[in-house]
Amino acid sequence: MIKVNLLEGAADTRAATRATKAAAKTTQQVLLLAGALLALLIALGVDFFVSNAQLTKAQDELAEQQRQAAELKKNREQKDALEKQIKSVEERIKIIDDLQKTQQGPSRLLNLINAKMPSSGNVRLEAIKQSKDTLIIEGIADNPDPVSEFAKGLELGSDGLFQSVGLSVTRQDEKLPDPEGGPERIVTTYKFTISTRYTPTLVGQAPETAEGQPAAAGAAAPAGQASPSSSLAPASTPVPK
Repeated sequence: MIKVNLLEGAADTRAATRATKAAAKTTQQVLLLAGALLALLIALGVDFFVSNAQLTKAQDELAEQQRQAAELKKNREQKDALEKQIKSVEERIKIIDDLQKTQQGPSRLLNLINAKMPSSGNVRLEAIKQSKDTLIIEGIADNPDPVSEFAKGLELGSDGLFQSVGLSVTRQDEKLPDPEGGPERIVTTYKFTISTRYTPTLVGQAPETAEGQPAAAGAAAPAGQASPSSSLAPASTPVPK
């Protein structure tokens, strides 16, 4: 009689079953891990593209804001320059109106001063004072050169109305805050005083000499030309730019 060991066969079957289940579980874990890695890679890729798109958009917006800021700064500078010119013209008009109201200067005097005002250098008049034949002109400029030309024009182009013109220029440095929040900037201006004799009764005659006596007869300069004895004598040494 043949005897079969059923217990040994059952043990082999159970072992095979356990091995199959372990292999299936391992495969499932590997598949889950691979799926997780794949999902992570997809998430990283999506995040990269989204972040890159946001970065590009932010860079474009920054460039646009910088362009607008530069344009605003340029417009602000143009606005400041225009307001400065308007203020200069308004000050000149006010001085002329005040003189006309108080009858401190004839229209020919005011018209002549206005005609000799330099067109450059931002020269601004602050006061015109007249006492008998003495005339004092005070103002501020951004550059001393137009002031010197202004004084020369008064003496040489006034048909003898202005004589013995003297010029005093003082440099002024002022610290102003930067509108953009940067360090303070230094703004330099030049305060000037022009003193002269306004002699409408002596038009056509030679200006007085240093001793206060009239020049010799025949030395008078023709109308519209500079007299040889008339010179611009600054009251102080011009300040260099």
